[in-house]
Amino acid sequence: MAVGGKFGVGFGESVFKQSYLPENHTDFVFSMICEELGFVTAISCIFLFAAFMWCGLLIAINAPSTFTRLLAFGMTMHIGLSAGVNLGVVTGIFPTKGLALPFLSYGGSSLVSSLIAVGFLLATGWRCPSRARRQRLDHQADNERKVWVS
Repeated sequence: MAVGGKFGVGFGESVFKQSYLPENHTDFVFSMICEELGFVTAISCIFLFAAFMWCGLLIAINAPSTFTRLLAFGMTMHIGLSAGVNLGVVTGIFPTKGLALPFLSYGGSSLVSSLIAVGFLLATGWRCPSRARRQRLDHQADNERKVWVS
């Protein structure tokens, strides 16, 4: 909160990108977010990654088979650990690794692999047994409603 404050110095008004950060658009994009958009946006970003991890783990738990369970868990960990390591590097907890922040860093290969992981998660979540059970119950309720209406 030293430079960015609660709401940041303004989009594009960063001072650190001039000479202090080595790769401000790829590896250290989170520090740019913190400075330009502030503490509130940084906490929101961390919260969204945590929510993504929570939803991905719920999808993995409800997956219909062992293969899809492991696939969903692996894809969730791929994005979650990449985000965690990048946030650790930016905050100075870990040494520089060169991992991009998923969905936010500049570059095509990181974005493509993150979007493929989200596609696998969505496909697995769509086929969860709880969804099929819910659809059957809704269908039965519709049939009961038709009987009562007619």
